[in-house]
Amino acid sequence: MTLALPQVISKKFFSLGHLIGNTPLLEIEFTYSNKPRKIYAKYESLNMTGSIKDRMAYHILKDSYEKI
Repeated sequence: MTLALPQVISKKFFSLGHLIGNTPLLEIEFTYSNKPRKIYAKYESLNMTGSIKDRMAYHILKDSYEKI
C-alpha cells in the first residue's frame, strides 16, 4: 500500500518535476567538405544533476519517499 507524500515533500517534488526535460540545445556551426553545416547538442552541464539522468533519478527518489 502506497501512502501519499506529506504536503511539504510533495510540493518539492512537484517543483523539481518542472525542471526535468528542458535541457537547452546548443547550435554548432561548422564547415565540412567546404559546405556549412549545423548540428545541435544538448547542454547537459545545465541539468540539475550534471550528467546523471534526471528523469530516472527523480522517479527513484520520489518512489522511495512514497514508500516511507
